[in-house]
Amino acid sequence: MMEINNKAIRFQVDSGASINVITQDLIGDCTVKPTNTKLLMWNKSEVNALGSVRLIIRNPENRKKYSVEFIVGSTGLLPLIGAKAAQHMKLLTVHKENFMPAPPSNKTLPSVKHVTSAAKLVQAFPEVFERPVGTFPGTVHLEVEPEAHPVIVPSRRIPTALKEPFKNELDKLVKDKIIAPVEQPTPWVTSVVVTTKKSGALRVCIDPRPLNKALKRETYQMPVLDELLPELAQAKVFQQYRWLRLPFGLSVSPEIFQKRINQAIEGLDGVLNIADDILIYGVGETEEIANADHDRKLQALLERCEERGMVLNQDKLKLRVTRVKFMGHILTANGLEPDPEKVRAIKEMPKPQNIEDAQRLNGFVNYLAKFLPHMAEAMEPIRRLTRKDTVWQWTDEQERAFGKVKEMVAESPVVSYYNPTLPLEIQCDTSHKGLGAALLQQGKPIAYASRALTPTEQRYAQMEKEMLAIVFSLERSPQYTFGRPVHVYSDHKPLESIMKKPLSQAPKRLQGMMMRLQKYNVEVSYERGKNMLLADLLSRAYIPTAKDPEHSQFEDVNALSFLPISKSQLDQIRAETQRDKTLRALEGVILQGWPEDKKFLPPQVLPYFSMRDELTVEHGLIFRGERVVIPTGLRQLMKQKIHSSHMGTESCLRRARECIFWPGMSAEIRQLVEACDTCHKFSSGQTKETLKSHEIPSRPWEKIATDLFTYNNKEFLITVDYYSNFWEIDELSTTTAPAVIAKLKRHFARYGCPETVISDNGPQFSSEAFATFAKAWEFEHRTISPWNSKANGKVEAAVKVAKQLLRKARDSNGDIHLALLDQRNTPTQGMTTSPAQGFLNRRTKTLLPTKETLLRPTVACPAEQQQKIKEKQETQAHYYNRNAKDLPKLKKGEVVRIKPSKPAVRIWEKGVVVQRSDDRSYIVETAEGTRYRRNRYHLRKTAESAPVQSEVGEVDIETDCESPKEDNGIVEKLPSPGLEPMRKEPGTLCPAKHQPETSKPVRPQRVRKTPAYFADYALG
Repeated sequence: MMEINNKAIRFQVDSGASINVITQDLIGDCTVKPTNTKLLMWNKSEVNALGSVRLIIRNPENRKKYSVEFIVGSTGLLPLIGAKAAQHMKLLTVHKENFMPAPPSNKTLPSVKHVTSAAKLVQAFPEVFERPVGTFPGTVHLEVEPEAHPVIVPSRRIPTALKEPFKNELDKLVKDKIIAPVEQPTPWVTSVVVTTKKSGALRVCIDPRPLNKALKRETYQMPVLDELLPELAQAKVFQQYRWLRLPFGLSVSPEIFQKRINQAIEGLDGVLNIADDILIYGVGETEEIANADHDRKLQALLERCEERGMVLNQDKLKLRVTRVKFMGHILTANGLEPDPEKVRAIKEMPKPQNIEDAQRLNGFVNYLAKFLPHMAEAMEPIRRLTRKDTVWQWTDEQERAFGKVKEMVAESPVVSYYNPTLPLEIQCDTSHKGLGAALLQQGKPIAYASRALTPTEQRYAQMEKEMLAIVFSLERSPQYTFGRPVHVYSDHKPLESIMKKPLSQAPKRLQGMMMRLQKYNVEVSYERGKNMLLADLLSRAYIPTAKDPEHSQFEDVNALSFLPISKSQLDQIRAETQRDKTLRALEGVILQGWPEDKKFLPPQVLPYFSMRDELTVEHGLIFRGERVVIPTGLRQLMKQKIHSSHMGTESCLRRARECIFWPGMSAEIRQLVEACDTCHKFSSGQTKETLKSHEIPSRPWEKIATDLFTYNNKEFLITVDYYSNFWEIDELSTTTAPAVIAKLKRHFARYGCPETVISDNGPQFSSEAFATFAKAWEFEHRTISPWNSKANGKVEAAVKVAKQLLRKARDSNGDIHLALLDQRNTPTQGMTTSPAQGFLNRRTKTLLPTKETLLRPTVACPAEQQQKIKEKQETQAHYYNRNAKDLPKLKKGEVVRIKPSKPAVRIWEKGVVVQRSDDRSYIVETAEGTRYRRNRYHLRKTAESAPVQSEVGEVDIETDCESPKEDNGIVEKLPSPGLEPMRKEPGTLCPAKHQPETSKPVRPQRVRKTPAYFADYALG
């Protein structure tokens, strides 16, 4: 029994438990910290822990208090005190003298004591040094900020030449259990970046910057050398897929890695770690004793590495040395020494060769003079050479002054010690032949660095050299820059924007450099060159160092290998680039560096200013990112090749954007496709336009629509009222105009003359007889655009219902007239009234028992009926318009392609807009002089030239007739011999132009007579 917060709690002391457990209901309001620990029960089952908490626990027997860390479990678990805490509280006593030594294991580990070289040590421990990939035990859970919004980065196209090796590399990573395929949806998706290593193999990385902004940082203190120095006082000897491993580039990786490696080596005597450096030291009065102590500790570390799955880099192994560089300092048996590399760039700085060099040195010294007042006095002999009208003459006096200045700059108090609690800044710069960098804290330098550029690096674009300077400055002093925020200042402004863009938009060489920066928490800012005094001097007065092997891989980047372009074509582009005056001027600007203001650019280079951070020069070609810039002389050829297969606009653009670029390329390709005769001949249908509803009539039978349809080899006429949806159906013995007119007259005699009759352009409605009928009965006849039956949707919907009634009545042997009666008395969907109520202001009696009062006439309010119709139209338009958009209006003289009216015909005919018939209807004329009236949906605007017309005289406007099709519920329209002129009101309808019922044949007609086998039949 133990006490927590004066409350007695019964615990079980478990000598086999490695942790202490308490349930959530026993801890009160104590704060629970998150933990990844899982509880493994006696039956091997796992229980997720709710967190961890540190509590003050009192033993009631001796009244002693203990601070104990508990794992919090769910209610129902038995509280436990583990072996370690039980021993500490004297609840358990371990008699080690009674232990028997463990029998030797089957595996015998080699002894470090007899290893005489690093190579033999690697051979002795292959599991530690030669395995391809190691792994720490446990898992890592990445947490994002609650307010963060998931980001899904679109997939990037992999160059064709790399697709096969890229797939092989992914398969290898899956096999090594570094990544795993993801089948289910995921809210976070980052993009993959592929580069080639010097060996030719691929390096697969991610661009995690969107995720980094949302990740919670672990609050794990990164160790610094000052914390480890007391232990070294007596030291003498030293030593995307789903990621299954923690990838480089995540902002939380340094802290997590430091925490895991500390946990892995915890408890090992004489083993220290900062970042990815491990130091082993031996202590002893003599070298022999120190070596023995070192070997014992090294043995323990290697065994721990083998046990925990850690793999060490054999190339960085230094065995039994008495002097070692560790985290920016030199550790020796005699104590701590400053690293000469920090000031080597100053001590080996070449002397000024001219006035400009002396002026840079003077600016450098002036910056540092505030830390050492006497420095200005020491600089005076050199400063005299920079005065006006002074002859340049470097004498012994200047040589002595230069040596003294370098000595003062390289020593304290100018060069201060690194303080991990202060912000870290870096000035970096590049000249034509060198790199320079200065690490600063509170304006005081803590380290200098410079080196010469290799001949290959000197040919880099200016932006590539500036980025190389950033990589150089960060990697030269990782002991200061790794695992903490670093603010880098550069005088190359485009770097600010390129660092914020996705990796895929950067040139290949820059991609490699930016990936090298992923392990650093770096922010790049622009600073004017006149304020970069330290870095500017170091980059020009660089030390002639040998080639840096860490950066040589950037020289091997060959952007040409990523392009799906043949060698002969590349040679052609290269030759034409050298002849193109604009690209030659652009190449010079890229290599020399872009001005801060575009007004200083040559006029022909101005279009490239906005993309200056993506432009590089390589092998005589200019690249924008991974795409080659095409010279003017080859652009027409490239457009023809892009469109050689006559793919659509977007397909051509995707193909072009994969490998080539020039300003205005997208617009030129669009124009090319729009002007392509072949493409327009075989165009697909256009996007439907938004719904335009008919004007709502104010009373029944004011506006009606009529149409013909065929069912069961019989012809029918249907007439529908726009106000009430009431419709009549008539069987026709013939489809001539007189037969149709006779049926309509019966309805007009019964219900009155309508104001407007809407129909298609069938011969019955375009005849002279129907025109005479319309004039005599005083109604306006409007026709829809040919092949645009949607414009007469009211009657088309009625045709569908009528056919359904006819089918079902025939199948069930029912009475079609009773079916019509029921249909007319059924309330319209979305409304409260039936067609009969809307049309007759009353219900009509059906076979259903109906109260007499319901059959009495009621005067309906037209305004209410109109409002209900309007609401229904708005609902229909809302859903219809979700995938619709209005097409641009056409102008007279514009060239269009006319959609074929017959399904079997695929070729869109070319025409010219003659006039606009109404809001969405146009009259177009073909090359043969034939004129058609077509809805805007059937006309595709093109950039082609106008068709050449045949030599014909005035041609009457030709129309399309419409006749019934097979019984499929939709009336199909076929060409007709006439076309109507423009109508006066908006919409898709047009006042009809009628033709005589009969006309003079234009070619011989065959004689028609009734077959003899019909002689005994009375035919209608």
